[in-house]
Amino acid sequence: MAVVCNYHPGTRATHKCDRCQRHFCLTCFPGAAANPAQWRERTLRCPICRRPLAECGPTPLARVLWERLGKLLRSLIHPVPLLLLGLAVATGLLLPQPHRWLLWPLCTTALLLAGLFPLLRRRAAPAAASPVPRKAPRGRTAVAGDTDRDDALSRVKILTIEGDYNGARRVLMDALRQYPNDPEVNERYYRLLLAAKDTRSLRELAPHLLEKLVRLDRAHKAAKFYLATNPRPAIDRSHLRHALAEALFRQRKFREAAQLLKNLHREDKHYRRLDAAYLLLARVYLEGLKRPGDAARLLQFLHRHFPQSPLARQVQALQQRLVNSRQPG
Repeated sequence: MAVVCNYHPGTRATHKCDRCQRHFCLTCFPGAAANPAQWRERTLRCPICRRPLAECGPTPLARVLWERLGKLLRSLIHPVPLLLLGLAVATGLLLPQPHRWLLWPLCTTALLLAGLFPLLRRRAAPAAASPVPRKAPRGRTAVAGDTDRDDALSRVKILTIEGDYNGARRVLMDALRQYPNDPEVNERYYRLLLAAKDTRSLRELAPHLLEKLVRLDRAHKAAKFYLATNPRPAIDRSHLRHALAEALFRQRKFREAAQLLKNLHREDKHYRRLDAAYLLLARVYLEGLKRPGDAARLLQFLHRHFPQSPLARQVQALQQRLVNSRQPG
């Protein structure tokens, strides 16, 4: 009976750690799953204790024999080996009856030549040019081994399931050094801090991580992390408060959005997008919290202090909506 992976239920385990008593599948090692040839040449290590893993499947000798047999059969599916076998069979059948015993040696010789054919073809082929290394995506650098992004994220998941938050954090810190602008790595780091209930680190790092996620076009995730953090992180930068409020408005979290924008003109009167922030707050009051009086006061503030704003028409349109809503139907 096949043993299943401890971290991917329903998937057959391919490796095991005798020390940790855990079973793993290739999904636990994305780098190996993406490049099976390289996986066969290196020893996979336990994501928990880092010791070499043992295989759960057939013995290495059996696997090697099976792979070589597969290569031999694949080599036969080529015009030259098939032609050799066809000629051997045809020659044997055309021989007189007393000489039919030569059919077996002819077929054996043809099979031998067919097995040597791939080797001869590789030697005859010109040496391949050195591959040009691919450029890493923006904000990333190419790394190998344990610092590989996908392997690191997979290992963090396993360590988190095991409750080893410190180990998971060390892996993520190394990944952040290699991939400082990778959205998923940054999201996983914030998620780890939440899972570990690391209040002190969240108090110190949450504003920086939320700002980075906004910069990486992950404002919707930043807003969800902001709501999940208890106590809520103190956000001092006006542009971050504005961006989070926009995301919260789209998620219909009106009260939280209003708290971020309220009294922004008193705390940062030089914020260059104050008109846009207060127009958003007026919509929060009108459409979300159903407080038309507060919305009207904000719109009057915008009309008085930002008469030349590019948003003046939107302010007038919202004021007209307020007037229409007060008229009896």
